[in-house]
Amino acid sequence: YEHVANLNKVTENDLKDTFVCIAYNSVGNTSAALNLVKKTRDKAVLIYILCITIVLLLLILAGCGLVYWYWIEIVLLSRNYILKDETIGDRKEYDAFVSYAKPNSLANEDSLKDNYEAEERFALELLPTILEDRYGYKLCLMERDILPGGAYVEDIAQIIKRSRRVIFILSPRYINDPSLFELQTADRKS
Repeated sequence: YEHVANLNKVTENDLKDTFVCIAYNSVGNTSAALNLVKKTRDKAVLIYILCITIVLLLLILAGCGLVYWYWIEIVLLSRNYILKDETIGDRKEYDAFVSYAKPNSLANEDSLKDNYEAEERFALELLPTILEDRYGYKLCLMERDILPGGAYVEDIAQIIKRSRRVIFILSPRYINDPSLFELQTADRKS
């Protein structure tokens, strides 16, 4: 036969005392002495909580890192799926006109030619691959979309009017290149 005694309030002084319990019934009586012991927290629970907290913090940091690393892709995807289509009714043919320093006959040094080729490869190959093929934007590239033989100034002004934005690939050569006119024209048209 077992009986449980409930104590409503225990103080620090109660932990130092010895309690004697006496039970009387028709069979006889019995007594027992007991000392109260302070309950210690289970260390396994604390370790479990600590591990969960560390894992959650690492997941949050990893999520922030992924957002930082893929920010451009996130913005482009959100424009594609979430935001309203800004192109409806604006009567623009292109999403962006790409302007960069073009190679000219004055650049005879091999190092300058290599730099022009790198910029040209970026503008004519990498940007269309990513923005057109992957995300569905329509770029205007002078070499591809403007017919030769027209007046350069008029062609550039018209194409900038028909584009929503202008992408400038700025470099030290761009400032001294005839392409600077494209930047000035876009500034006037905005």
